[in-house]
Amino acid sequence: MPDGDAVLHQLRYKYSPEENEQRSSEAGRLANTYDGENHWRERTYLRSSSALSYPDDPRMQLGVSCDHVLDYLLTAEEFQADLNAQHTEVRIRSDRTRYAV
Repeated sequence: MPDGDAVLHQLRYKYSPEENEQRSSEAGRLANTYDGENHWRERTYLRSSSALSYPDDPRMQLGVSCDHVLDYLLTAEEFQADLNAQHTEVRIRSDRTRYAV
């Protein structure tokens, strides 16, 4: 891991059948879900391998999903501010507001 890099982890999530059908293909579901249908696997990766590694570019965003929020677009600027504040975990409410734990 590059020195000072952050590890990002997104918990597994589930889409409704309708949302799942619109957002994915059968091949994608088979490769990336636990059940071949709509229980999507968690994702873990380095910040440096994501759009969040460009905090000075306001266009850089990472889609974050969970059971109650579909594709919250986390900006690199927001992520950098959380990192600077030493937040180790940030959650997104169903009304799309964020808070640090």
